[in-house]
Amino acid sequence: MTIARELHDTEDAISALARLTELDRRWILERLSAAAKGRLVDSAGRGSSQLCAVGVDAAVSVLQSEPAWVVHAVLTAGAWPWKKGVMQRLRIPLRMEVTRLEHARVTLAQPAVDFLLRQFLERTARQQFVHEPASRFESLLTRLSGKS
Repeated sequence: MTIARELHDTEDAISALARLTELDRRWILERLSAAAKGRLVDSAGRGSSQLCAVGVDAAVSVLQSEPAWVVHAVLTAGAWPWKKGVMQRLRIPLRMEVTRLEHARVTLAQPAVDFLLRQFLERTARQQFVHEPASRFESLLTRLSGKS
């Protein structure tokens, strides 16, 4: 089994567990081996740390073309270190709508949020790879020109 397939299977398992009742989830987790529990924890932690490492430029580039409810779901799914920087750089109408959704405490089902986060992570990874500035000068030039 490839690492990518194993990670996908583990994410599917986490997603399936999230849809169960607490009682069912506890019953299943009590019967897992220590190794299986470790894989679940490692997989969940890996995704979270990858999301924390997303750059503001890549996040803005991906989120600025999304509807407000998607942006809101991604930004409120965790305590991301890049959240404030992203909010400051969003277009004003989009920022206002995201703020309105936050004040209204709009939420999505956890499997939907998990799906959006996986898509966001994949897109930001491609964005960072494709648009990685070759030098500090290029990075400064990009920021000054208003391109993301």
